[in-house]
Amino acid sequence: MWRTSIVAHVAANKMARAVGTELSSKQPHPAGIAVHYALGIIPGALYGPLRHRVTGLRVGRGLVYGFGLFLVNDELLNPLLGLASGPTAYPWQAHARGLVSHLVLGVATDVGIDALDRIT
Repeated sequence: MWRTSIVAHVAANKMARAVGTELSSKQPHPAGIAVHYALGIIPGALYGPLRHRVTGLRVGRGLVYGFGLFLVNDELLNPLLGLASGPTAYPWQAHARGLVSHLVLGVATDVGIDALDRIT
């Protein structure tokens, strides 16, 4: 998990410094883990109600959602917020790994929310 949540740990450290404190050197840090989970939970919680309201969001059983997360989070916001280097700093394999993992997340989120819809 540590390799996949480095950005979350950088974000947690930036937030800590913004409020005048420093996180311990323990890695992975619980605050970074909390940010990592929040970065997955919050978009998923938004996807649930929006997938029936936004045309095309459910295309490919969540593939468009996963692709959007990849573009917005990994390729745009992380570099803009200084949480990661720009896209050209990483080899294509890193981008491919990020894209595939976000596509899987998108499909899993869609399938999971469908299952919850059926039992509620």
